[in-house]
Amino acid sequence: MPKEATHWILAEQTWQAMPDGLLKMEIRENKALYYLGAIVFDTPYYVVTGQNRSNLLAAAQRLHGYNASRAFNPFGPLARNLETLPEGYRPFLAGALTHVAADAVFHPFIYYFSGSDEGVPPNQAARAKARHRRLETALDLSFLSRNGNASFRNLLLPALYRHRENEERAFMRLLNLLYFGRVLLKDSSLKLAVWQHALIHVLIHQKRIHQFIELIDILWPRQARRVKPVEALFYATCQEADPRFFQRPLVYRHPVTGEERNESTNDLQDRTVALALEFLDRIDNLERQADLKQRLAGATFPSLYSGLPPDRSLRMRFFDTLVPLDL
Repeated sequence: MPKEATHWILAEQTWQAMPDGLLKMEIRENKALYYLGAIVFDTPYYVVTGQNRSNLLAAAQRLHGYNASRAFNPFGPLARNLETLPEGYRPFLAGALTHVAADAVFHPFIYYFSGSDEGVPPNQAARAKARHRRLETALDLSFLSRNGNASFRNLLLPALYRHRENEERAFMRLLNLLYFGRVLLKDSSLKLAVWQHALIHVLIHQKRIHQFIELIDILWPRQARRVKPVEALFYATCQEADPRFFQRPLVYRHPVTGEERNESTNDLQDRTVALALEFLDRIDNLERQADLKQRLAGATFPSLYSGLPPDRSLRMRFFDTLVPLDL
């Protein structure tokens, strides 16, 4: 995370900024796969049922660099697999690379203002998770207000999935290879995960469902620890179409290093596109799949949590969770 609209808009801006070449042409012809690639790192986080939920959650944590060492490469298992990648792999992977860039750039300020949900009491963890999600929900609205057009405002994940440019079996194989480096789960398990993500993406647009969740919060306040993080996913939790919080510069400290930063969302957007272009340049104009795999296998990436080279000895410790969220 950030959420879907932010990832899609940043992916589109990255594509527009790309120099002409083989990859840009392929993305143009496979935009649905490109946009799907930009959000599938987060799909396991939306899985609420199914016997493979724990495997999928572990895959998402690995992809984001949870407990990773310095030489972090979320694409390593896929790149080292000897199997031939199925159709649509290039635009799909390009979208995934933009996801890495977006998370690495945006997550530090989100964690600074939300706090960590690890190693803290349950109530504090729930509050951190709720603030984290509220910030990402508001960030979506801010991006849609400033950068999004009608197509992004109305784009829902079920329609995007139905209009992808490859066959379902090929898409599920791509997911297996990305998540596990091999074909581990049945297509039916992965399809269930995708459709849970898609269903939640539809539901969080519904004001009446948000009102129902608010009612639960009022009638059963003791359930707030469970309800607040769910409520924060809904766009109706924000009072403004373009939240004031993102209309002014973000003055924050990096949650790991304590480095002081003063950036607007436009600054973060520009940094994301620049980093994504750097990542995409690694696989551009590589016609042979073997060459692309070799290039990806030797790459390293920042942690998607901190934007820094992963280091298990360093933890997030700089936060300001008392700042009011004008959302």
